[in-house]
Amino acid sequence: MSGKSDVELRAVDINNFREVGHLKVGKKQAKFLWSGGSPVVNWQFLVDCAYIPDCEPRAAYVKDKLVGLIGWCRHHPEGRFLEPAIPGEYAIDHVMIAKRHQGKGFGRKMIAAAVAELMRQPDCRRIVLSVDPDNKDAIKLYKRSGFRIYHRDDDGDIWMEYKWHE
Repeated sequence: MSGKSDVELRAVDINNFREVGHLKVGKKQAKFLWSGGSPVVNWQFLVDCAYIPDCEPRAAYVKDKLVGLIGWCRHHPEGRFLEPAIPGEYAIDHVMIAKRHQGKGFGRKMIAAAVAELMRQPDCRRIVLSVDPDNKDAIKLYKRSGFRIYHRDDDGDIWMEYKWHE
């Protein structure tokens, strides 16, 4: 889909980090974010990005209006960032649409923009993400975005992949 409603991903930088950090999540979404829905969930993610190698946060905009935050890094097995990343694999690690912008299709467009950016990486051959099995809305969203389930880890989280190379 193109036109005025497209989501544009921009770097999080000195110009927008405060606004990004203050985005509010809805109650339904909050319980699935790893911070337990703390009001500082985006701040925590931005701090992680400062210390995790290759972590890339992106602010999502529609017509210059901030609507969400998404981020990724190279895929480190079981989140062990001191160990080498899996060559050619990236993990989408944070997907958040602000409460007042949910239900408008921005999540799907934000994920599509992130996948497109990652696919431009010369070494990228696979994109993964994990999701709480109770987060049915997110699982449907990720499936509609081209991800498929490939694994359930020891914590019960569902792992999904977007793979276009064999």
